[in-house]
Amino acid sequence: MKSTCLVIGGSGFLGRETVPALSERYHVLSTGRREHGPDTLALDLRDADAVARVVHDLRPAAVVALAAYRDPDACEDAPEETRRLNTEPYRVLTRLLAPETPLVFVSTDYVFDGDHPPYHEHDERRPVNVYGESKRDAEDSVASFPGGVIVRVPLLMGWTADPGASGFFSQLIGDLRAREPRLLDDTLARRPTWTRDAARAIARLLCNHERGMFHFSTSRRWTRYQAAVEMAGIMGWPHDHCRPSDAEVPRRARRPRDAQLAMSTWSARGYPPPLEFPGVAREFVRAFAGHPFLSPETGKA
Repeated sequence: MKSTCLVIGGSGFLGRETVPALSERYHVLSTGRREHGPDTLALDLRDADAVARVVHDLRPAAVVALAAYRDPDACEDAPEETRRLNTEPYRVLTRLLAPETPLVFVSTDYVFDGDHPPYHEHDERRPVNVYGESKRDAEDSVASFPGGVIVRVPLLMGWTADPGASGFFSQLIGDLRAREPRLLDDTLARRPTWTRDAARAIARLLCNHERGMFHFSTSRRWTRYQAAVEMAGIMGWPHDHCRPSDAEVPRRARRPRDAQLAMSTWSARGYPPPLEFPGVAREFVRAFAGHPFLSPETGKA
């Protein structure tokens, strides 16, 4: 009989890939805002009593924590609410779980300031926004827990059943389909990483009984403009209306200029690297071949 793995935030963007990646080894129960099936639980992670009840009732053999507020601008506007979801629950979980229970916490490259890349696992953390601060503080709780595993990832790319609600790819398609000229950021470095690869990395760390801190990221640098040009080439679309901007787009929350995550610890274990952006982009196009969202004329007058 399989032991139980609780995936907190299993109905989210990364959770949709993580649950199946873990299902071969574990009986996976996932949480979300609402129940979506027999193996999902409605759980408000901000409610410490509710979290305690779930842990007490399930006594999971492993916990994977994915739930978070991820929009840096929204986090900047609501710092206390951000900490209620991104930070406080992990202090609660480390008190509730048996010390030997693996607790995998997914963090972010935004714990670094982006001024001195590449960053190794134990380099000084200097977040430049509330989102990064909230994840740094959660890391501290998990790092002090004997079963703690911290996986830092950069911008995640992937897709849902609706290609128009697929984050990074939806944004790129929107840029390329625009009716008017667009200035796209050509300053902030991104290393987009596939949710499917990140999910497999989580499963690998659990199956191999790893503990500690790991960085998981692609290595090739992309700006928003460079990614749009690459996507246009893959799809055979024009991109003449897109222009590179050497000025950062003004936003409520600062972004690190280049928070590249060094993969030395991951590579030293002999684990495989993730697929780079062009390969994932081709997978996206194949997955939705013939879909109206991938028509250059959709939405145009």
